[in-house]
Amino acid sequence: MGRHGQVLWIRLKKIAEEIAGSPVEIHISTQLSDDIRGAIVKSEDGNGIEILLNARWAKKPEDVHQTLAHELAHLKHPNIHSKEWDAEAKRILKYLEMKGGE
Repeated sequence: MGRHGQVLWIRLKKIAEEIAGSPVEIHISTQLSDDIRGAIVKSEDGNGIEILLNARWAKKPEDVHQTLAHELAHLKHPNIHSKEWDAEAKRILKYLEMKGGE
């Protein structure tokens, strides 16, 4: 585990950029409804992606990792939660944990 269970945001950003193959911005919001953990959208300039995390769910490093993996898997499998998407999300989660994003 990293520094006392802290989320290392800059490291996670770099790992997410490696996975996405493009610039990534990670935003945390208190304005999302309780049933939304996160979202992923193309950036306004079209040169990267933005990942929005719900502050209600992003409490611990493992919560952040799970939500990032979920959203990054949508790059390969947009708008669908299939077996392939689930396998991709699990693969990304293992990679985030291995690379030490906390």
